[in-house]
Amino acid sequence: MALPPDIDFEKDPAASPSRMNKAMTALDWRIKALEVYRPGLDALLNQLQQIGLDRLDAALRPVYDQLTAWSLAGVTGPAGPAGPAGAAGANGSPGAPGSVGPAGPAGPQGPQGIVGASGATGPMGPTGQPARQTVLAGPVDGNGFPNFLPATSGSLSLTTQNISGSNPLIVSAAQGFSAQGGVDNVVGLGANVTWSGLPANSTVFLFVNASTGAPVWIGIAPLYQNAAPSVSNYQFTFQIASMTGYLGNGTAAVATPLVCVGECVTNASSVTSTVAYAYRGAYDSGWTQNLPGTSTSVSFNSNLGVKDAVFGFIAECTTATQGFSVGDQLDVFLNGGFYSAGGTRNQSWISTYNSTPTIFPKGGGSLATVTTTSWKYKLIAKRRW
Repeated sequence: MALPPDIDFEKDPAASPSRMNKAMTALDWRIKALEVYRPGLDALLNQLQQIGLDRLDAALRPVYDQLTAWSLAGVTGPAGPAGPAGAAGANGSPGAPGSVGPAGPAGPQGPQGIVGASGATGPMGPTGQPARQTVLAGPVDGNGFPNFLPATSGSLSLTTQNISGSNPLIVSAAQGFSAQGGVDNVVGLGANVTWSGLPANSTVFLFVNASTGAPVWIGIAPLYQNAAPSVSNYQFTFQIASMTGYLGNGTAAVATPLVCVGECVTNASSVTSTVAYAYRGAYDSGWTQNLPGTSTSVSFNSNLGVKDAVFGFIAECTTATQGFSVGDQLDVFLNGGFYSAGGTRNQSWISTYNSTPTIFPKGGGSLATVTTTSWKYKLIAKRRW
């Protein structure tokens, strides 16, 4: 994409006030467009680079550097105002490039725009995020599960792990709706953070402020409900009906962009265990060969952090049987409920009946005994909202 001729500095390097103002105006509009379409930020940055931003006069480079930093640090504020117009040339008219005689010298550059609060975004478009009020992405272990929290800590403070500029923790706080769709604050943590001063002998809930990136801990479990938010001191309530988080201060519930990213348990002097919540409010156990036998239960650390979830038990054929081909999948609740799936806030399970499971053949017909070794299975769990 070619630049407009009047701001193409490669073709005409003259940096007159009029041309610089036009270039700054064009860049300001591009920044505003990026603020609306944050999910496509990386693609838009590449496009800006391809159309020759790096060829602009050095006076624009601070704004470009600011925009690039935005991809991890948050939304960039508007560019500062342009400096006053330069004095007219000996024979030229003030501020009129191309008049008779040499153009006057450019005025001083205006101050650099202010960087917005880390990670905060404007209203999102109708497509929105893949999930709201959650950690969207971050470090994972070999099985694809979140691993941004260490298992323990030797003191009453807890520092994240594995977070870096190339592997950030992306936290999204829902803050209601606008005419354009969901309003979310999104922050990308490009370095590890620490929750310090944790209370002893407690279960502590670990939050991140999605406007500032600051770590916040609360010793009360968050509420997720449709009812009005609690005004109790330090009680965080996520009101599902309005998709807005609130923090009580004793007299009122104030809209606050906090996201609970995990929890930990402490003893008198250290952190004894941690839970990093599932990304995007969803859990997938991965496959296990052979269906569970009779009268048994298999549990999973689903770590959704909420109770209101949907559970599913999926089986996939690994050896052709009863008309099923390898790769065929079933949502498994066989023989009137031989298998059942359920869970709590951070745990899920599959339980089985005390008789041999049966199944209808793929082509229909009478019930037949399931060959458990011909199938593999997994459990999935997801928040209902």
